[in-house]
Amino acid sequence: MEMLSEKLLGERFIVWSQFFEETVAGDRILIRPEARIKRREGTSALNFEKQLRVDAVIVIFKPGSCKPTLDVHSGEWTESKPDKTQFQLMRLMEHMAWNDMKIVNLSDLCEGNEFLGLLKRCEYAGIVHSRFVSNPQSEWSNVISGADRLLYGWGKKSEAKELADVYGLLDVDDMLATHGKKPIAVWDPVKGYPKHPFPFTPKKCEAWLDDMVEVLNDQAYVQNSEKRVSV
Repeated sequence: MEMLSEKLLGERFIVWSQFFEETVAGDRILIRPEARIKRREGTSALNFEKQLRVDAVIVIFKPGSCKPTLDVHSGEWTESKPDKTQFQLMRLMEHMAWNDMKIVNLSDLCEGNEFLGLLKRCEYAGIVHSRFVSNPQSEWSNVISGADRLLYGWGKKSEAKELADVYGLLDVDDMLATHGKKPIAVWDPVKGYPKHPFPFTPKKCEAWLDDMVEVLNDQAYVQNSEKRVSV
């Protein structure tokens, strides 16, 4: 499958994000609770929030290296610089002909290499590091209800699995019963975790893209078949 260049993807898509600054254990850190990848046609900061439905929402471990293009940390939506994971998701959107994807995190700490240390400090001190900590059922309902598909992609780290378990995301049947969406992922065949969209090496990135497109197309075929049977 063709791996489109970051330059071409940047011409076709734009990333909007919400950023906050918080104090964690005496340090000022960046928080990013949500990001949106949209096609550039007809997109502006003024109108995209009014578009309630998105083609998919994907749950990943953390925000990664995504940063605002301007020094904006007060929670308003702002254009942000895409990271490698977001470019990979743009490739998926291009292959699936999607226009809008929402990205949410198991933890909103946007601090790169310092992430795991900060996460442990937050948990030890009882500091909220995610919008889903206080009321996960209600928050997940709000996030998922506006998406046509629910994707998982938080990877293999044990900390990610622990948070997903706390938020009730590991029970696939319950997610379907409670929220009406069956999680879609490229599952590791041995350890059972949902593979991350950007596994660093080019061959693995291409393999994830191939596998996810195949899974999504299979899912669409099953859904269409069920609709034909019910008619």
